[in-house]
Amino acid sequence: MAFGTGPENPPPLIQGQHEGGSSAAALQAGRPEPDALINGIAIIRAFTAKVVAGVGFLALTWSTVVLLGGFVSALPIKEFWFLTFISMILAST
Repeated sequence: MAFGTGPENPPPLIQGQHEGGSSAAALQAGRPEPDALINGIAIIRAFTAKVVAGVGFLALTWSTVVLLGGFVSALPIKEFWFLTFISMILAST
């Protein structure tokens, strides 16, 4: 019978290491697990995406109110066309 590291013969654990593979010294040094770091980054990115989408929705709503809500008469013609262009860009994304 040959010696190997298959399921019947797992490699021996190094001192200070548990079944998950990360060392106890890394955990005691205050460094987070890699999974926790990746999850944290994913949560921050999702939150940022939600905030950006919300701000875009508010900008589109505000520009629609300005264009259709009767404030058009108070806008100079150049600002009216800029606002119309920005609204079309926001609506298409």
